[in-house]
Amino acid sequence: MLGTKKYPKQWYSFEIQFGCAPQNVDKLIASALDEVSKLRNDGPPQENIDKWRAEDKVTMQTELNTNIFWLKYLNAQLENQEPITQLNDRDRLFQQLRQIT
Repeated sequence: MLGTKKYPKQWYSFEIQFGCAPQNVDKLIASALDEVSKLRNDGPPQENIDKWRAEDKVTMQTELNTNIFWLKYLNAQLENQEPITQLNDRDRLFQQLRQIT
């Protein structure tokens, strides 16, 4: 799970959860920490970014037609003192994502 907050203090969180038998705990923790280390050092593979973009585009097209999306979006924009029109730049920002990582 990923979470972010801008006010009153900027922060983000990254949470990994899994269920397993007790004898697999150490192995799964080591594997999860290894994946986090790879992300930190190398960034995500381009293939994963492309899959995420494609999935997010489909999800967003659906969400744009719901009132709950707009309620959350407008509330977040006002709470974070961001422009209401920020959604217009979303595609451009997503295309720049790999350049940042």
